[in-house]
Amino acid sequence: MLQRVTKLDKAAIADRSTASTCPCCGQRLLIRLGVALPPLLADLFDIVWRSGDRGVAPEVLAGVFYPGKSTPAARRAIAVNIFHLNSKLASTDVELRAGQGRLEPYRVQRRKAP
Repeated sequence: MLQRVTKLDKAAIADRSTASTCPCCGQRLLIRLGVALPPLLADLFDIVWRSGDRGVAPEVLAGVFYPGKSTPAARRAIAVNIFHLNSKLASTDVELRAGQGRLEPYRVQRRKAP
């Protein structure tokens, strides 16, 4: 079972002003937990991180990031973004997870030890 992250050191999230650029496309990369993330993934992480234990429902994230898409398509796009975010966070001990139901909120949780 995964443990929820309740508090981490403020040093765990790098300085928000620290940004680098992608060597291939020049896109701005933001540092979260020592990992460089594109702006959309960094914003997604920040929203779920700040929600704490209550989490954020997929419909809320879909409405924020994809307001013009249908709800099922937007929820699927959010799920894909969460997958990419978790792939990038693989070197850390946290991941974004939802409960068993498809309407369960996303939360930041500690990874289960292998």
